Amino acid sequence: MPKVTIYLSDDLDAAVKAAGISVSPVCQAALEKELRQTDGVIRPSLAEHFKDQADWRRRVAQDYPDDPRNIRCADALVDLERRVTLLPPDHPLLSVARILNRHYLMDVITPPPNELAYLAISRFWFNPSDHQEPDEFLTWLAQQWAADIVATSTEPGESEEFATEFAEVGIPTASE
Repeated sequence: MPKVTIYLSDDLDAAVKAAGISVSPVCQAALEKELRQTDGVIRPSLAEHFKDQADWRRRVAQDYPDDPRNIRCADALVDLERRVTLLPPDHPLLSVARILNRHYLMDVITPPPNELAYLAISRFWFNPSDHQEPDEFLTWLAQQWAADIVATSTEPGESEEFATEFAEVGIPTASE
């Protein structure tokens, strides 16, 4: 099991020792709770985004009943909706969303419109030549979303901060 250093103020350290509290299990429980809470926002938000895109594709398909691409895309997006709810906690897509949530504390966490990650979702499996396995796509999506975030950050130092955080969890960005 890896060791992690946690810094406490002198007063808190003294109070914890006086109370006989074991720091490790308390910190582990707090971190697990934090992951569950953020996943409780992140997973449903991402799943809802895939569902919304699938619903949009189905509406477009009504206008083009002889073109199978929209239905194929909608069906694939429904599969992504299901898959995102089953991703392991350390999946890169969830890591990107957690980092973004930490910075902005958003209720809805999805790639912003007109960025490559957002556009790629709306076109997933639209063209037969673009068929990518869903799990590969979700990993690629995480990398592209991270690259989009780094490329579009506007605050001083923000791009570098995001790039560093993504690198710490093993997600490459275009700036690297």
